[in-house]
Formats: sequence, structure tokens, C-alpha cells
Amino acid sequence: VHSINSLTEQYGSSPLLANLMACALMQQGDYAGAEQALEECLREQSEIRLPDTLINMICATTHQNKSAEQYVGQMQLEFPAHPFCAGLERVTAAFEREAIKYKV
Repeated sequence: VHSINSLTEQYGSSPLLANLMACALMQQGDYAGAEQALEECLREQSEIRLPDTLINMICATTHQNKSAEQYVGQMQLEFPAHPFCAGLERVTAAFEREAIKYKV
């Protein structure tokens, strides 16, 4: 975390460094701190959208037992061809197929 802060001070903030910081904070179990770093990234770097930012936001909010639907929707809208969206679609379809078997 200190190294990332040093890089940010030296070279300025970027979406890549913000995502790196969020991952480091999540690794430490600081999901609220990661969410805050990612919200700041989304707010300040709105012209540069990275799918990683939204995926990390989904992880940070989910670990805090918060709804991630807003970020999942944004991800599907802005990056529909991303492997994350393809995987989510596959899992959702598989769940729906299995759920039909257990309908009462």
C-alpha cells in the first residue's frame, strides 16, 4: 500500500494505480477502503473506464454484503463482450436451467 501511495504521489493518480490500490486493500481485508478508492477512481477518471474498476467494485461491495447490481448492470452495459460478462451469462443460464427442475 505504501509503495502504491508513493507511485501515485510521484506520477499522479491513474485508473490502473487506483485498481492496484483497491486490490491491495481487499487483500488486507479492508473492503470499505477499497470501495472508497474505486468510487474516487470512477468519479475522477470518468473519461477512462476500465472494466477492472467495475469488477473490483463488484468484489468490494459483495464482500461487505452490499448490493452490486448497479455495477453488474454497468459492466454488462459498457463491456458486454468482456469475459466477466460472458461468464456471468453462462452461470446465470445454467442456474435458470437447473432452477426449472426444482419448480414447485
